[in-house]
Amino acid sequence: DHGMTCLMQHTLVYSGEHIHVNEEYPITRADIVIGTEADWGQYNYIEDGVLGGFDIELTKAVCEAAGKTCAIVTVPWQSVWPASFPELGWPDNTKTYPGIGTNNVWFHCTSGTRNTIARQQSAAFTDPYTDKTRDYSGFVTRTDGQLSADAAGKRVAILEAQSYTTFFRANNGPSKMLRFSASEIIAPALMKDVWRLLETGEVDAVYTGSTEADAFLQAGSNAEKYEKRHFGSSGSEGVSYMCRPEFGDIVQALNAGLRKFKQTAEYKVLCDRYPMIDCDTAGSEW
Repeated sequence: DHGMTCLMQHTLVYSGEHIHVNEEYPITRADIVIGTEADWGQYNYIEDGVLGGFDIELTKAVCEAAGKTCAIVTVPWQSVWPASFPELGWPDNTKTYPGIGTNNVWFHCTSGTRNTIARQQSAAFTDPYTDKTRDYSGFVTRTDGQLSADAAGKRVAILEAQSYTTFFRANNGPSKMLRFSASEIIAPALMKDVWRLLETGEVDAVYTGSTEADAFLQAGSNAEKYEKRHFGSSGSEGVSYMCRPEFGDIVQALNAGLRKFKQTAEYKVLCDRYPMIDCDTAGSEW
């Protein structure tokens, strides 16, 4: 339409060898693509339309230290580690098979991923960037409620597709050999819905990670009404970058960046800015 004036400033231009916008904003191909759900407390979130959180800042610093160009994409967490495979007729992903996003290489790696033995069967992990000796899971319940360590006869809410969720389900049942014996498990896809079940009294407790529990207890007057109980190890080796197994070179690059960044004062500043995250300080200078 000759009556319309087009804005050409950011139009892609092919110069014969490269596609670019202009000299000020060149297009660069990412060496590493990192996936995140952007819905995990201080680790990663979207606020006012902007991606933020510990994972996001850490990734930028790690990639810079490794000399790599990284891109961060948002993906549904169930595309990384699904709760079920309905297309295969599996109501539960008991074998911890990776999801469609992981299998179809929507990304090379994901941030904010707990390293567990079950996940190690199909994925590769970097060094942890949280302290595995403090990466515990347990119950959050009302301060005036009764709850045994095995949650016997209780209704428990857990967040779907999380490592501690897999652990809880695998260890829950009527057998005395199992760690838990909850009467009912409810597993919403969103953490806000998990907490709402506790707040409305539809469940007796929430089984979750220590970071998630601390974030909930520090909100409003929650610390007056609820408390943590029976926290312990659920088999996590800490939070790491998880990569598809064929990307060993990327795991090596991220590890190099992690180890280098951990030795800087900026790493301590980052950890101090997110106090609810238990940073791994092994190899750091502080």
